[in-house]
This record gives sequence, C-alpha cells and structure tokens, in this order.
Amino acid sequence: MRRNQRYLKPYSPLIVFISIFFSFYFMIESFLVSSKLWVLVGISLYISLFSLYSGAYKIQKFLVLHYKNTLFSNTILIFNAVVLFISSSLGLLKFLEVFKLTEIDSIYIVSSLTITLFLANSISLYQPIKR
Repeated sequence: MRRNQRYLKPYSPLIVFISIFFSFYFMIESFLVSSKLWVLVGISLYISLFSLYSGAYKIQKFLVLHYKNTLFSNTILIFNAVVLFISSSLGLLKFLEVFKLTEIDSIYIVSSLTITLFLANSISLYQPIKR
C-alpha cells in the first residue's frame, strides 16, 4: 500500500519545533541586548513557520511567481535554512549558559548531537517537495 505523498515530510516536526523555540530564544536575547540581528531572525522564523505549515514548495512557488527568478527563490530558501540553523544553535548555547549547564562535561556531547539534528532539519525543512 502506498503512502499518500501529501503527508510525507523529510524532517522531524518535533526537532523543527525545538529549533524554532531556541531560535525564538536567541531572537529575544538579541532584542534585549539591542542587536539588530533580531529582525533577521524574526523574518526567518516567520518564513520557517510558514514553511512548516504549508511547505517549502509553496514558498518557492510564491517567490518565483512574484520575482520571476528561480535562482533568487532558491537563494532565499538556503539563506533561511542557514539563519535558522545558526540562530537555533546560538539559542541553545545561550540557553545552556543561562542555566549554568556548560559546567557539566557530558553536556557537550548532547549539545553537539542536538546541533547536528538542528542542521539536518534546517536543511530538510526547506527542501521544495511538490505536494
């Protein structure tokens, strides 16, 4: 029996929600220290939530429709994946620093694995799969 293509997702929604949480945490932290990065992270979070809800293919289709350039739309998707990965990784590290969890030696292994999961899900969230 074939699975319906509409419900196949190349990413784990749980890990994506966790990475969006840490990215949101980083956005709040950068807003509180008056950094202008919070605007970039906020726009990326908006696009990430939209991609999570409707898929990267609709985002790519929307950008191609309005800007008539596939290279531009692919560049925007790649840029958002990079911003989501970096902001969620930095958010995780800042979260660990706030709760003084960096003093535990085994937390480095767990945080490295978590950052690797963030990378994999950031890439797969923006794969434009036609639904």
